[in-house]
Amino acid sequence: MVFVCVALFVTPSITYEDDEFAEFDEEEFEVPVKQQSDSADENQVIEEEEMATAEEEAETAPVKSAADDFEDEAVVEVEDSFDEFDTEEFEGIDSDPVTSSPTDGAKTDELKFAKVPMNLRRNWANYYVEMSLIFGMLIYFLAFLLGRSKNSTLAQAWYKANKELLESNFSIVGDDGTSQEATTGVLMKESDHSYVMWCSGRIAVEGMLVQLKMVKRQDLINFMQRIAKPATDQIVIRVTMEKDDMDNYIFCLAQKKAATRLHKDMNDLNMYIDSKKKAEDYGISSSYQVMSEIGEATKNFLSDPKVLAFMQRYEGVLEYMHFSDQFSGEKAVDENETKKMPEITKTLNFCFNLGKKGNASSKDLPATAEWTKFVIHCTDKCRRFKLSREAKSKSDKNRQRVQESYHKLAHQERSELAQQRREDKLKAETERYMNEEDPIKARKLEEKRQKKDHAKKMSKMKAVKIKSA
Repeated sequence: MVFVCVALFVTPSITYEDDEFAEFDEEEFEVPVKQQSDSADENQVIEEEEMATAEEEAETAPVKSAADDFEDEAVVEVEDSFDEFDTEEFEGIDSDPVTSSPTDGAKTDELKFAKVPMNLRRNWANYYVEMSLIFGMLIYFLAFLLGRSKNSTLAQAWYKANKELLESNFSIVGDDGTSQEATTGVLMKESDHSYVMWCSGRIAVEGMLVQLKMVKRQDLINFMQRIAKPATDQIVIRVTMEKDDMDNYIFCLAQKKAATRLHKDMNDLNMYIDSKKKAEDYGISSSYQVMSEIGEATKNFLSDPKVLAFMQRYEGVLEYMHFSDQFSGEKAVDENETKKMPEITKTLNFCFNLGKKGNASSKDLPATAEWTKFVIHCTDKCRRFKLSREAKSKSDKNRQRVQESYHKLAHQERSELAQQRREDKLKAETERYMNEEDPIKARKLEEKRQKKDHAKKMSKMKAVKIKSA
């Protein structure tokens, strides 16, 4: 029965294929007539034998279901299609056609999927970037907390060490300025590395501002920078004097690097001081330089035994002390502001280095009380010191010279503005003449302008003749 089915399905497919390529058989591959007749007789004999064997097997073979017939039919069609594969037509193809030969009475195998085990292990190499970022953020946050707490501890230690001394010399210590009534005991926090305290209520002093400039320990990037370029904590004290309690002079004692920076940046030192002097002549370390306008002021401060004792005991602690009746801060960057006379105050500035290379601790803070005593001593000495008549006339001449230079700059600026306005007016008139469409009116305007220019020239000539006479 199987062979019968095979014969039934094979024969139509062959004829279909022969019919499909009939053109090629007739035109290109012509077969002799005698050979065609012989092959036809042989095919007829073969078909009769196959029909006989098929009938015998049909009687003995069991009955098959429709599904089995459909499966056999599909399999046979696939086999025939590959059998009829023409190798001459598809030249250049190396791969052989795939054939399938199902066994008698067997069904085709179903598709089976391989069971792939689930991989429970994670590949942590894909998360290295994320883990490094999280680790870096944790380190930065930890450094922020530790640095902020250390700066706060140092500021509170300074306040405890200087509280009694400040309260005994000032009536108000730690006023925050937020209310009309004075408050005390407030150490204001400007940032995580800067603390400020304001004191007032002393003779000849308007007020004293203490600023604690700590190293930016809370910033991890700044910490990495300090490895290459060390920095130190600093205590900056600025005392504002009353106008009538300080004479006119400028004096500065600073370390060499600080002296160069101050002379370049500070407005008063740049205008009134021309040269620097060595501090060795006054018994002070060679690491310091003196910048002074009046020699009497230099002798007054550097010949004081308390000042010399402090400089010898705390060598390197004092960064600079700057006394000036013309203090106006740093030089202005804007060119328009440099031509104006700045607002000046009589100020004493002190800067002290706390610890070495940013390694300050709470143990170093009790000594800062001696530094505050030194500031108060210099304030009292500055109030008592008076210049001689000659030194005072010299300082007055210097200030008059600086004021005249500012007046010249202001006059130059005013003349430049007036010239600019005249040029703008002349340009507007010229554009009006050029845009005038009526030629008669344009000629009249041009004659009017020439008469005006001629009158100005004649007035200038008259003024010159009068001056020469």
